[in-house]
Amino acid sequence: MKHIALFLPDLNGGGAERVMLTLAKGFVGHGHRVDLVLARASSGVSIVHLTQLLRFLRIVL
Repeated sequence: MKHIALFLPDLNGGGAERVMLTLAKGFVGHGHRVDLVLARASSGVSIVHLTQLLRFLRIVL
């Protein structure tokens, strides 16, 4: 099992954010631990159902 961190400025937007979430779910499906690191807490998607799969971290600048 690997521990993978994926960084995004936030989850607003569309294509790139969806791709990162799809990658994260795929990594989890293969047994890896995934942290999604966000620069801003604002979210364009509902992350409630993802919190059981991923750990969300916000960078405080």
